Amino acid sequence: MAIDRTALTLLLGFAGIIAVGQLRPDEPRGSWDRGHPKRFWAEKLVQEHDLDVVFGGDSRVVFGIAPEVATEMLNGARAANFGFLGGGYSADYLSALEQRIDPGSPDAIVILGFSPRSIVPTLTWINEYTEAEQRGLSEKLTDLHFSEFLWNYRRLDLEGLEEWLHPEHSFEEVHHEFRSDGWIETTIVDPGRLSRQDRMQPISEAIDPYPPTMIDAVMAHVQRWSQAGVRVYGYRTPVPSERADNEDILYRFDERAFVASFEAAGGHWLDLPDGDYMYWDTSHMEAESARAFTRRVVSGVQLDG
Repeated sequence: MAIDRTALTLLLGFAGIIAVGQLRPDEPRGSWDRGHPKRFWAEKLVQEHDLDVVFGGDSRVVFGIAPEVATEMLNGARAANFGFLGGGYSADYLSALEQRIDPGSPDAIVILGFSPRSIVPTLTWINEYTEAEQRGLSEKLTDLHFSEFLWNYRRLDLEGLEEWLHPEHSFEEVHHEFRSDGWIETTIVDPGRLSRQDRMQPISEAIDPYPPTMIDAVMAHVQRWSQAGVRVYGYRTPVPSERADNEDILYRFDERAFVASFEAAGGHWLDLPDGDYMYWDTSHMEAESARAFTRRVVSGVQLDG
C-alpha cells in the first residue's frame, strides 16, 4: 500500500523533532534558562494553605530566606517562602500571602522583608506574582505540569546549536536550585569567575513617589493580622552599603517613618545588625549567607503558643 507523501513528510518531521528533543544535551540543572521555571512560580500559586510561617517580599526574599531554617529553629513549624521577583506589596499580593497561613495555627507568623523597591508603584503592577496570577487556567496548568517537557522541545537556534556542538565553552557562574518551599538556593560556582562588571553601578531610573494608598494597604493588613492573633514581623532586606544608600536617596525612602507606622499597626520591627554576607550580584545572597541571615531573622521571632 502506497504511503501518502504528505503523511510520510509529517511522520519524518515528527520523528526528527523527537530525536532532537531526546538527543540535545540538557542545560545544567541549575541553569536560569532551564530552571527559571514557569513551573516554580506556578507552584508558588498553589503552595500550601496551612502554614505556620510565611515569608513575603521581593527577589531579595526569594534568594535570601531559607524556610528550612525557620522549621528547624521554630520546633518544626511549617514554613514557606512566598517571595516573587520584583514583588511589590500590592493589596492583591498581601491577600494571597494571607491565604497561606493556617488560621488555626497557635503560632501563626508573617515575616515581611522590605526594600525601598518593594513599595514602588511600578513593582506593584509589574512583577512575577502579577504575571503568574494573571495567566489563564490552561497556561497555569501547562506551566505546572509540562514546562520542562516543552523546554526540551523548544526551537533550536544558532546559539543553542553552538552550545550543543561545543559544550566545553559553556560556563555557569552560579547554580540555582529551585526549592519546593519557595526558596531559590544559589551557589556560586567559581567566585573568581563570577562576573560583577557593571553590577554595582548606581541605580538611575526615574521613580514615582510613593502613593499613600500603597503604604496604607501594607499597614491595614498588618493591623488586621495582628488583631487576629497573627504575629507580624518586618525587616529591611540587606544589600551592600553603597546599594542601600543609593536606594534610600533614589526612592526617597524614610525608613524611620515607615517603621513607626509598621509598629503602630501592631507589627514588630527587627533591627538586624549588618552581616558579612556574600552576594552573587548586587543584592541577592548566595545559599550559605541566606541561611545565616535567616537565622538572624528567626532569632528575633517569639512564639505565643
